[in-house]
Amino acid sequence: MLLLGEPEEPLTVTEVGRRAGVPTSTAHREIDRLERYGIVTSQRFAQTRLVRVDERNPYLDDLRSLVMKAYGPAAILGQLLRNVSGIEAAYVFGSWAARLAGDPGPPPGDVDLLVVGDPDPDALDAAVREAEGGLGREIQPTVVSPAEWEAAESPLLRTIKKRPLVPVASSRGD
Repeated sequence: MLLLGEPEEPLTVTEVGRRAGVPTSTAHREIDRLERYGIVTSQRFAQTRLVRVDERNPYLDDLRSLVMKAYGPAAILGQLLRNVSGIEAAYVFGSWAARLAGDPGPPPGDVDLLVVGDPDPDALDAAVREAEGGLGREIQPTVVSPAEWEAAESPLLRTIKKRPLVPVASSRGD
């Protein structure tokens, strides 16, 4: 996910390891494997190895889509928000949802999150901050009541409902 979401930004092996939460030696080994299979390329500058996605890979769009669905914002937020009480529904909207729906455009910056319900503000904030660390992106939560979401009287909510939405799946079993 780290590299697939940011094709124009090369990362050092150390930074890949830091963002993935693995030792640098593990990052080196996995990057070697990804490079062997044509998923990434790397260049050395003195003691630094810069890694980026190999944009020539014919399967890159499909791979990006699969990784984003499995490990992207909706998946990570789903794991973290399931522990926040008071959430009736949650959706990723904006540029992330548009890219997952196949709309062309540049890689998304921040993540727009719509939360429907009355969540505990501290628990929601903690979950959002943890997700930001995992995604390496700022998350912009918008909280609305179920009645506000249903009525969609505000221009923002009308726009959100017209554009792609990606449900954030909860594993609470409810």
